[in-house]
Amino acid sequence: MKESEDSLTVIIFRGARSNPWRLKFRKSVLKYGMIFGLVLLFVQGGIITHYVYQWSQLKELGEIKQELTTSRARTSNFSTEVDGMKRR
Repeated sequence: MKESEDSLTVIIFRGARSNPWRLKFRKSVLKYGMIFGLVLLFVQGGIITHYVYQWSQLKELGEIKQELTTSRARTSNFSTEVDGMKRR
């Protein structure tokens, strides 16, 4: 009687012609497994959040780089125009 209170049985049916698997787990193992699963879920959530944050930072960095390239081109063009005005 004590064994049935401390353990749970999981039955896996593999098919119509094969015998099912009966797996017995202690309740404490399942409890620690659930805790481990929840911790793993939170860690994965944190990693995904960090990845999305880094992705947005990388996108913003690309936009800044493009803006810098445009600014350099405008500055070069302006410098050429000023040099042309000085020559006149």
